[in-house]
Amino acid sequence: MPRALQATSTKARLRRKVVKSKRRKSSNGDRGSVSLFSFFLLMLIMGFFSFYLYLNVQLVELNFDLKERDVKIESLEAGIQKVESRIGNSLSIEDLRSVANNLNLVDVENVRYLEPGSVPSASLQGDLKD
Repeated sequence: MPRALQATSTKARLRRKVVKSKRRKSSNGDRGSVSLFSFFLLMLIMGFFSFYLYLNVQLVELNFDLKERDVKIESLEAGIQKVESRIGNSLSIEDLRSVANNLNLVDVENVRYLEPGSVPSASLQGDLKD
C-alpha cells in the first residue's frame, strides 16, 4: 500500500477515536446526571416512606388513647348511674317522712302565701300609718 493512502487512513482512524472518546465523555456525563437524579429520587421516596411510617405510628398511639378514654367514660357513666339510683332511693316519700320525724318536724296547718300584687316594704313608715 502506498504511503499517501496509509496516512489518510491513519487520520481517519484518529478522527474516529476522537469522536468515540467524545461520545464516551458525553455518555459518562449523562450517566453521572442520571445517577444523581436516581439518588435524589431514592432519597425523596425514602423521605415519604419515613413520613408515612411516622403518621401510622401517631395514628396507632391516638387509637390507644381513644380506647383508654372510652373505658374511662364507661366507668364514669356507671358511677353516674349509681349516684342517680342513690338519689332516687333517698328521695322516696317514706324516707323523707322518717327523716322529718327524726328531726321533730311537724306538719304545717296554716300556710300563708304572699299575694303577687302586694309587695311588702321594708320601711317602718308604712307600719306606722296602719
